[in-house]
Amino acid sequence: MPSKDPGPHADWIWEFLRSYSGGGEGWNQSYYDNPKFDEHLDKALLETNVAKRKEHMFEMQRMVAEDLPYAILLRFDVIDPVRVDKWDGYVQTMGGVNSWINPWTLFTVKPQK
Repeated sequence: MPSKDPGPHADWIWEFLRSYSGGGEGWNQSYYDNPKFDEHLDKALLETNVAKRKEHMFEMQRMVAEDLPYAILLRFDVIDPVRVDKWDGYVQTMGGVNSWINPWTLFTVKPQK
């Protein structure tokens, strides 16, 4: 279910929590292992109904909030100066308007006419 809108379709973030036994490939640095989480993730990735997809995502969020597999100690402020007077299409997400986790700006930014 690809989308230019990061919203609930930003599936990569959940891969940080997929267990190695559930098919994880190295992003899970905390070695979090919850088969129920993996099951909801698999179902969410296949679900085309957005409301049902959200149910799986909310359940994954609940599990993570209870299990606390990561502890975020700090978060850097990101300042992204952009020329909104000459360019349209910037997409702000975690990591800024242009980073390895945000390809949307690269796909959508265009000069104004």
